[in-house]
Amino acid sequence: ANLKNLVSAKALGECLDSLVFLNKTAAEVFSNFEIHAATDITGFGFAGHAMEMLDGSDLSFNISLDAIPIMNEAREMYECGVTTGVNQTNRNLVGNNWTFPEGSTTTHQELMLDPQTSGGLLVAVPEDQTPSILKALHEAGISSSARIGYVSSFNETKLIFT
Repeated sequence: ANLKNLVSAKALGECLDSLVFLNKTAAEVFSNFEIHAATDITGFGFAGHAMEMLDGSDLSFNISLDAIPIMNEAREMYECGVTTGVNQTNRNLVGNNWTFPEGSTTTHQELMLDPQTSGGLLVAVPEDQTPSILKALHEAGISSSARIGYVSSFNETKLIFT
């Protein structure tokens, strides 16, 4: 979007700040807790990396679309038709393994397929530790950290977006 002069200077600045903010601090926080699985969100997008975490398991991720932190103006860029050359490849990897709620748009899907240069971490933790982990992350300055869903026994598909 920036190459097409469609994104605002403010949104670009926030994006660049996010790119240079490494996952080191989060990893240090996580070292104090029980982590069941983790991945960094990069080229395969959120959906591809979530699938990677479930590989070989009889589990499903139940994910709230509204809870996932999305960069400022990313949604608007997809609504304007801006996409990446990798989104279709990522769709081919996960397309038979996800469901979206009725009424969701292709923009929701595209955001979950968007390849990141330096995305955040997706971490599976015991539910009872989630509040403590989020508190520690927020205190460490990682304000975009959030509980985005839960893991369940396999239920029709691997990724269930709500």
